[in-house]
Amino acid sequence: MYGFDVNNATRYTLSSFEGNVNNYFNILPEFSSDKRWRYADDIYGDRMVSNANYLTQYQEVNANATIFNPVDIGKKVTHSYFIEDGSFLRLQDVTLGYRLPQSLLNRMKINNLRVFFSGYNLFLLTKYTGYDPEVDVQTSLTPGIDYNRYPRSRNFLAGINITF
Repeated sequence: MYGFDVNNATRYTLSSFEGNVNNYFNILPEFSSDKRWRYADDIYGDRMVSNANYLTQYQEVNANATIFNPVDIGKKVTHSYFIEDGSFLRLQDVTLGYRLPQSLLNRMKINNLRVFFSGYNLFLLTKYTGYDPEVDVQTSLTPGIDYNRYPRSRNFLAGINITF
């Protein structure tokens, strides 16, 4: 699939403090204190002397900031930062089988012998940072919103079919 977006609500939840009663902040490493925008009093504390110096202190504290401060988000909002390209290439189902030659089977008094291997969800190539960009089943009303969905399982099956 190519050319669609996914709202990665899981990343939003792990980076905001909406409903956060235990004070867990900035769980995602991209929001670490050395990368996000910060308040000047985070560093200077009581040493902030005047409003005139306040702007300079903000600039110093945030000179290397590359991302907003998710601690400021206390309600569920849709933010464009969490919209990601959902394009992917997936190998969904594969079955490989081999039927032994009849000349070999006649000696063993077997009419047919087939060996097979099946695999489901063998690989997924994507730049999406969540588990699976193909999300649309949390409720029928939220297609394209990944709110902590379980990843699809990977299954393998091997077997032998024998006919006497």
